[in-house]
Amino acid sequence: MVSITILALATTVALVVYDRARLAYKQGENVTEQQQVARVAFDVLTSDIRMAGFNTDPDGDRGRPDEQLEAAFATAITVRADYDADDSIEVDLPEQALAGTGSAYGTVSTGNDEIVSYVLAKPDGSSSETLAFNADVGDTVRDGSIEAVSIGRVDLSQSDPPYTLYKLVLENDPSGCCGTSFSRRMPVVDNVRSLRFRYFDRAGVELAPPGGDETALAVATRAAVRRIGVEIEALTRDADPHWLDADDADPDTRQFRKFRLDGEIAPPNLGRGAIPDLQADLTPPGAPATPRLYPGHCGGLVVHWPPNPGHDGVAYYRVAYGTDSSALEQMQSSLLPGAYVEGLTDDTPYYFSLQAVDAAGNVSPLGPTDLVTTANTNTPASVASLNATGTTGQIDLDWTATGENTGSTGGDPASPAIRDLAGYRVYRSQNPGFTPSSSNRIADENDIPDLPVPIYSDMQAPRCVPHYYKVTAVDACGIEGSPSDEAAAQSWGDVDPMAPDGVQAHYDTASGVRIRWSAVYDDVNGDAAHIDTYKIYRSALQDSSSPEPLTYTFLEQVANVTEYTDPITIPTGQTAYFKVQAVDRCLPPNESAPSIAAAPSCAFSGRVMIRQPSATEDVSGSESVSVEVDYADPGAVHTEARVTWEKGSDGSTWTKVLGSGGTSWTWNWIATPSGTPLGYFEPGHYLITAEVDQTFSGQDCTGVDTVRVEVRE
Repeated sequence: MVSITILALATTVALVVYDRARLAYKQGENVTEQQQVARVAFDVLTSDIRMAGFNTDPDGDRGRPDEQLEAAFATAITVRADYDADDSIEVDLPEQALAGTGSAYGTVSTGNDEIVSYVLAKPDGSSSETLAFNADVGDTVRDGSIEAVSIGRVDLSQSDPPYTLYKLVLENDPSGCCGTSFSRRMPVVDNVRSLRFRYFDRAGVELAPPGGDETALAVATRAAVRRIGVEIEALTRDADPHWLDADDADPDTRQFRKFRLDGEIAPPNLGRGAIPDLQADLTPPGAPATPRLYPGHCGGLVVHWPPNPGHDGVAYYRVAYGTDSSALEQMQSSLLPGAYVEGLTDDTPYYFSLQAVDAAGNVSPLGPTDLVTTANTNTPASVASLNATGTTGQIDLDWTATGENTGSTGGDPASPAIRDLAGYRVYRSQNPGFTPSSSNRIADENDIPDLPVPIYSDMQAPRCVPHYYKVTAVDACGIEGSPSDEAAAQSWGDVDPMAPDGVQAHYDTASGVRIRWSAVYDDVNGDAAHIDTYKIYRSALQDSSSPEPLTYTFLEQVANVTEYTDPITIPTGQTAYFKVQAVDRCLPPNESAPSIAAAPSCAFSGRVMIRQPSATEDVSGSESVSVEVDYADPGAVHTEARVTWEKGSDGSTWTKVLGSGGTSWTWNWIATPSGTPLGYFEPGHYLITAEVDQTFSGQDCTGVDTVRVEVRE
């Protein structure tokens, strides 16, 4: 019962740590997706609305009932524009037919497919409201009369989010029997909470949404619109059970995080007709001023510049840069007069210039150029609040994410905020007050990238031994901050370790018999249990033809090594057997079963080592197996290297011959979803054994190494 209780507590702690990491990742994923949803919706909307009124009145006929803004609701909009004016084929289809015999107009520039609406609706078609307006949408020719248009299954009240934002394009009934229908219903983005439109006249006075009515007042109000405000609010795909929006009264959405984007569009063609309509805005903004450049971050710098005058109508700026002043081939956009440019090479001269782009897409010439040499002058701040917690077979670390540098970066408005953090490095020692160095570093920024909630689990710390940790923050240039305060913990366990694998004995002509084995990283339950202490046993000398004996004598206990040399001299015709036992440092110690016995039979030069994957590693997808014979004598000839996978659950095996010759071999294997001729490696524990056949000193011999890995989906 005590064991079960301890195991339950340990499992609970592990699940809590895992759940915190999973929650942080999920929150980041949700927020990123939510913001992308809002930005995509906003971009699509504003792009079409900006075209409103373009070439809708090509001949200036004031009697034409076509409206640039066909419907203007608070929660929906319908615009008309010549969207296919630049398409040499579509520009006349179906416009030529609409201006044919019987048409009230000699020129028709917009077809029914160029009447575009944006509105929210439930994706399952359950919305019950109707978007209604009137327009000249006859099936054959433009006859000057208007028809009623109704779009069903939409939601104008927006009282039951989330919704899908739809772009609706008018099409005639292909049978020609029944007027028009909105059969082209194109979803733009999902998880939208609300969509709002505001309308302003030339003087900036806000107008009440006139809807789609055809009364004289409604038509005049729509014709007076010169600016349109758009607001869209998106929801995360999933609710956040740990968060509540106090400002949201709707119980269905209170636990969804929200992101709102709003802005105003001044379509340049609203109110224009005839020829001026085609020449709406062809004047580019003026060139921006000389950029001010502030290096200091790793591979990046801050760029500032004065904004263009308001009458330029700048929508955004382009930052152009490169190492050649005559070819600024790299480009970055910025909505505001300031940007952070990354991906640069330190200690390299870069030229920067600016362009302004207005809402009509007109681009200014490049402004004056400035030159700066990049440099990394920042050092990340020290990691704070390091905490170490021992659990069964591992030690879990967490700390506060580093968000600042130790000093300011001149010209950076966000300074001392860090912009170039690569991640963290973890150091471990069994001695308190240790100094971090490459020799005691156990993880780096490749293992622990910059995350909102940084954590690390050390599964290779021998259990029941106090371990001391320090963590540093490191930027993309490898500059480390000062070490954190020291944190200490130790793991524990009351389960016996696995018996050592890969035990082999070889004659060492100078010293006796060398026994080698693979380090143990698991207990008999398959849980992490790094072992650094081993006991060596040897049988009595016996005739080499005799079977393995039953009795062994303890020789020595060793720590922090996986080999032992026995100075015994074995006479010709005799042999001895050796076994190794893994022992942890708990009190009382947990001891493995003895390993398989090994008797010296040859003189293998060097040591077989599996460099990749590492012991206890989780693998999936494309992985590499790297095998090397270390310390090999130049006179050794390696005749074959092979790797065998043994599945722990059923003992099934699969072997791959890596090659021959040389001292190292690498082979790429597909851990999942396929890799063996018989199918993929199913998730679970695997023992990977590498064997190298060698001829040395006139003897044929085989060296072995093993690691245990977990294949995950």
